[in-house]
Amino acid sequence: MERFRRWLLVGLSYGLLVAMAVGAERDIRLDGLTVTPIYHGTVWVTLREGDQTWHVAVDPWKQAPLPKDKKAHLILITDVHYDHMDAEAIRSVAAPDVEVVAPPAVVRELKGTLKGMKLHELANGQTWAWRGLQVEAVPMYNTSPDRAQYHTKGRGNGYVLQFQNTRVYIAGDTQCTPEMRALKDIDLALVPINLPYTMDADEAAQCVKAFRPKRVVPYHYQVGQANPDRFVELLRGEKGITVLRVLDGRGGP
Repeated sequence: MERFRRWLLVGLSYGLLVAMAVGAERDIRLDGLTVTPIYHGTVWVTLREGDQTWHVAVDPWKQAPLPKDKKAHLILITDVHYDHMDAEAIRSVAAPDVEVVAPPAVVRELKGTLKGMKLHELANGQTWAWRGLQVEAVPMYNTSPDRAQYHTKGRGNGYVLQFQNTRVYIAGDTQCTPEMRALKDIDLALVPINLPYTMDADEAAQCVKAFRPKRVVPYHYQVGQANPDRFVELLRGEKGITVLRVLDGRGGP
């Protein structure tokens, strides 16, 4: 029994060290901001300018390990599905002065449940400015006929966030669309590999080769079903593109 307890303590200590290491690696530091993919489609972005710090939450979801020591001044929602539009999670991470940006379909759903919060509609192709951050709504939708029912064109948004000279693309639930392929000067892209709702590793890698972000993270996938290893392999040696595997074991449920 004593030996078992010792092994258990060793195992728990090792697990804690691994968890700490993974948490540290999930922080992607860029000029002026830090991007932290948390779980599934949930992403945390920290903006810094001088002595000012602002927090941006993208698709906060109650199943994700949301930060307990900081609140979001801005919340971006991509779509109406429960794993993206979670009113309970939005309330839990919201700072008192929070502003929420979302597609019109999301705002229609949330305006009755998020009373007192500032809600801003942002449709595909529109931009919105906030504290030095420019938010651009990029269409996100399925292009394959057999998946068209999951994400219809015009309903949801991916987002390009530009702060200072850094551009981050958070794709949301989408396949490889012409709008994604046309993106320019992206420093970091988060692209989904979640079949059947988005795209597989092959389609995602081909799209990344088209718009050529400097760094890319496969996210929003189901562990054991998606193939992030293949995504990495397909982009291996691709000049100018670095693949970051920061969500291993935390891609989604």
